[in-house]
Amino acid sequence: MSVTPETIAILKDKDLFSRVPEEDLYKLLQSGEEKQYPAGARIIRQDDLNNNLYVIVDGRVEIDIESVSKITTRGPGHVIGEMSMISEAPRSANCNAVTDVTVFQINHTVFRRYMETLPGLAVGLLYETVRHLDDTVDELYRMSRKIRELEGLLEHYQV
Repeated sequence: MSVTPETIAILKDKDLFSRVPEEDLYKLLQSGEEKQYPAGARIIRQDDLNNNLYVIVDGRVEIDIESVSKITTRGPGHVIGEMSMISEAPRSANCNAVTDVTVFQINHTVFRRYMETLPGLAVGLLYETVRHLDDTVDELYRMSRKIRELEGLLEHYQV
């Protein structure tokens, strides 16, 4: 896999990788596999047991919870699939390519081995996960407000 200095620079600017020495980040990415997905492709399926981590190199990915709502969109330098690095549970959301997307796919076992030797990576994963949970809570709060508004309208128009 080709890991460029530009890719390293983009990733070092993100919480997940900001505390990881460049040489270790390079080795981590080298242990992964570059994958490409066309616009519209599903990268992660909700409830799937796939436990890889994906680092977005190029393109945009939309995160949505089935039958609920779009949560957010992520782009270069962001990760998807980080929750399973901690929980080892089935996927909690779908991740779909909005545009053509290039990712580095890193196996769960390999990523955990690096986390054990690089505390900065573990701290970065914690920060990344908390931020993504905050995005989800914000979206659920927004949806809850809309539901309350709709319930108020229904009460107003009921005979």
